[in-house]
Order: sequence, then structure tokens, then C-alpha cells
Amino acid sequence: MVLVSYLLLNNCGCFKKIQAEENYNNYILNNFLRYLILVIIIFICVFPALIIAYSTTKGYTRILHIIIGFFFSDIYLCYYVINQYL
Repeated sequence: MVLVSYLLLNNCGCFKKIQAEENYNNYILNNFLRYLILVIIIFICVFPALIIAYSTTKGYTRILHIIIGFFFSDIYLCYYVINQYL
């Protein structure tokens, strides 16, 4: 999900060349807002997986589960649901 949102933001044309100096401020503002939206999307997608990984494991495996939950948040949430309810 995070990669899809990054590709969508990248495809919107936020990396266009600056053609005039007066467009520079708009360019900076647009890039800042798009990256802020990307950070919010990453936070919304990854945060639940990190909370579940932290609360369901103990000991040294907690660190491993948090790292896996950060990089593969959707897969980790599916793994948790399958283990919890099936």
C-alpha cells in the first residue's frame, strides 16, 4: 500500500523541472505537501502493524516482529489475523 501511494504521488508530476523563478515557491510547497501526505499514509498503514507486533510478542523476538511489521505491514497484519482467528 505504501509503495502504491508513493508511485501515485511520483506519477502526479511533482518532479517536474522548474521553468521560471516565480514557480519555485509553488514547486517547493507542492513537493512539501505531497511528501507530507506520503508520510501520513505511511504512518496510517504501518502504525497498526507495529502496535500489534509490540503487544503480542515478548523477549528478543519482539524486535524481529517489529522490524518485519515495519517493512511488510500488510503481510504481518494478515499473518496476525490468520494466527489469531483461524
